[in-house]
Amino acid sequence: MVNTTVGRVASLALPTQLPTPAGVYDLMPAYDSTNGKVLALVLRVKNPVTLTGVRVYYGEELVCSFDHFVLSSSSPVADQYGCEALVPAGYYGQLEGQADDYDALCPGALYFKVGCDKPVKAISVLEVDNGWYSPEGAPPWATVGTFVPSFIPLGSVKCETRLSNSTGTLEFQERLGAPERVLYNGTDWLYAVPFKSVRLYKGTYTLLLWCPSLNVPLEDLKIVVSTDVTELTVRPPRGGLI
Repeated sequence: MVNTTVGRVASLALPTQLPTPAGVYDLMPAYDSTNGKVLALVLRVKNPVTLTGVRVYYGEELVCSFDHFVLSSSSPVADQYGCEALVPAGYYGQLEGQADDYDALCPGALYFKVGCDKPVKAISVLEVDNGWYSPEGAPPWATVGTFVPSFIPLGSVKCETRLSNSTGTLEFQERLGAPERVLYNGTDWLYAVPFKSVRLYKGTYTLLLWCPSLNVPLEDLKIVVSTDVTELTVRPPRGGLI
């Protein structure tokens, strides 16, 4: 089993004073890997907006930069690209709703596969490395889907992760070339198709960022999301630990 969580992480939220012409943007807790983090940014979009890039800073140091997005299974046309699309899933250990030795440390874990399936509420430990994988070892990637992650505490340090379906229509725009590596299954690389931008219409989405270089405390983290409307800067609150 790949260890996908290490310790407690900061809970991040968009400062309310920032202009948000496309809606409200909330950053969920980061889902850790032993060598990186998956950041989940929930986008509640009121007016259409196009995502064009994302930059992640630790202090003033640029640690991850994304100038395109890989296809997610939330796209209504994922099958037209051979289902080379990322599918996310939450995780509940061995027994759903009960604490056990296989639960992840808070805020929980996210796993992925490649296909056309819709986002999955949660998988068990039996499915980890058996169809579902951590992005550990893969190059950085970003994607967007119609789901919202949440975590359920089980005691003081363990959590289960859930994905809830959300409504919204998205369009991955302008394919950029050959599929890119997004997951490693222990034998082979799994691939997803890259696109220059993602158009989001009214609805709720989650922007996922796999940042393998981000293995630091998150209190000085800054995420800059570039859109066709503006740039939005997201920072964690000081001392905002779960």
